Amino acid sequence: MMGTRKICLLTICLCFTLSLFITTKIQEMKEEIQETEKIITSIDAWESKTKKEGRTKFLNNFLRKPSMTDISQSFEEAGCYIEEIEEKTSEEERPIIIFHVKGKGKFSQIATAFDMISTKDIWMNVALREATVKDDNIAFQVDIWAYDDKTNKGKEISHL
Repeated sequence: MMGTRKICLLTICLCFTLSLFITTKIQEMKEEIQETEKIITSIDAWESKTKKEGRTKFLNNFLRKPSMTDISQSFEEAGCYIEEIEEKTSEEERPIIIFHVKGKGKFSQIATAFDMISTKDIWMNVALREATVKDDNIAFQVDIWAYDDKTNKGKEISHL
């Protein structure tokens, strides 16, 4: 009788331990499924977002027309003093706008402004027209070429 009770108790303990093990494994699987569902949901959200934005969003932003404020902010953030900014459209058939900028600054400030303009998400080309040293500063004249999206509405971009 004593042996039967021990076997019965061992069987009950084994069943209890086995049920605990199975319960923890089921819980781990549920957590793993939830994590996988979160990943799938985020992938679906990303995929639908990229479909909504379209594939030309970068190109549209890159080829948008910059404003005088964009350009003056770049020079002022670099520490340059802007005396004059003038905006002209290109006389060629290409949709280009030219900003003539006159100002003063140290060499490092001017170089920083050139870098800031060149690294914006807008297509712009910076060309130094004139630079003269006055006292501790450099007086400069710069041409900044940019894409003018208003003159090219509905046309192909391939002619650039």
